[in-house]
Amino acid sequence: MIVRRRKNIIKIFATFILAVSMVGTTVNAAGSSYSGMAADSVATTSFTKDLEIPNDCNIPGCAFSFAITAGSPVSGTGTSFPINAGIEPDKVKFTPEGDATTKGSGTITYLPNTKATAVANDYVTIKEKTPDDDHYTAQKKMTLDFSGVTFTKPGVYRYIITESGTNSGIINDTVNTRTLDVYVEDASTATAKKLKITNYLLYKDTDKSTGFQNTIDPSTLIFGKEVKGNQGSLDKYFKYTLTIEGALAGTVFNVDVSAADTSISEKPNAATTCIPAGGATNATSLTADSNGTVTADYYLQDGQYITVNGLTVRMSYEITEDEEDYTSTEGISAEDSPFNIDGVSGNDALTGKTSDTITTDGSVIYTGFTNTRRGVVPTGVLLSIAGLVVAAIFIVAGVIFFGIRSRRKYEE
Repeated sequence: MIVRRRKNIIKIFATFILAVSMVGTTVNAAGSSYSGMAADSVATTSFTKDLEIPNDCNIPGCAFSFAITAGSPVSGTGTSFPINAGIEPDKVKFTPEGDATTKGSGTITYLPNTKATAVANDYVTIKEKTPDDDHYTAQKKMTLDFSGVTFTKPGVYRYIITESGTNSGIINDTVNTRTLDVYVEDASTATAKKLKITNYLLYKDTDKSTGFQNTIDPSTLIFGKEVKGNQGSLDKYFKYTLTIEGALAGTVFNVDVSAADTSISEKPNAATTCIPAGGATNATSLTADSNGTVTADYYLQDGQYITVNGLTVRMSYEITEDEEDYTSTEGISAEDSPFNIDGVSGNDALTGKTSDTITTDGSVIYTGFTNTRRGVVPTGVLLSIAGLVVAAIFIVAGVIFFGIRSRRKYEE
């Protein structure tokens, strides 16, 4: 009897163990005993994308892609919690401000814009004097949504966000990854076992971060005019034609005409014949057309210069001029140059090409034309006249001499 009871107890105990093991198996198969996220879970976080732009340049057209992957787990210590590898990164939703939502990755795109139009047209926030007085920042935001991720237990989950993108004239951040830690806590109630996200922390290396920073490093084109020769007219205007190709459609170039004239009347002086009816304007802003090309005419006198900002690698430029009856030479000598390029004492010759393709970001091209007009003195005509004058002088002197001599003889 006692043996039979013992056998029954063993059977009951075995059944209990099996039931427990089955429950455990069911929980493990589901991945968690939690039934979802609490209503007050913080589902989203965001990071910023900053473009640091020189004050004399506009916002270029460019794009930056971001992808999220699982980070590596880290064992806990006596003073810190363990870090879990991020789970289901492919279910994290990326939403660039003003753009469509995608999963696992996303792209922030900047349209070509001026500061004034970017805020209204492209969801851009402009921050002046950042990082210094010579720059401003065009900032956009990317939102990450973790509501589709099924977390299995409380803890810290680590993800890695990686930026990629090759854009002309833009220097990428030297560290193209950020670490994102997601803090998940138990939020169970008496009726349901729940989790919730309470916080996010973004790091660049070991320092807290708000996002990614890139710097615009465009090239600059400076071209001008010098007039030489004894018949050269220093107040004469010459017509230059500037063509830029290879830009993104809509790219806006700022042009500094402070070393020239903004507007010129139809007939500014007797020497100028190139100004169209109604006068001309040296444009301070140029916008590339749908083919990425822009063409504009500029009018320059001796010693005047134009500065075009915002050119980038792979763009090409060409400057041509109507030299009229002057002899035109590409380049400007150090003697006539107003620029000290190398920082050493004395100004430098402007030897940049008047037609080329930009191959180096951040370069400054100094170029222009020297126009010469000299008159040859017709020495033969002048000598003939001089001979007649000399002969006339001798004749007159002879007449006077002999007249006086004859008078003296008569008086004697």
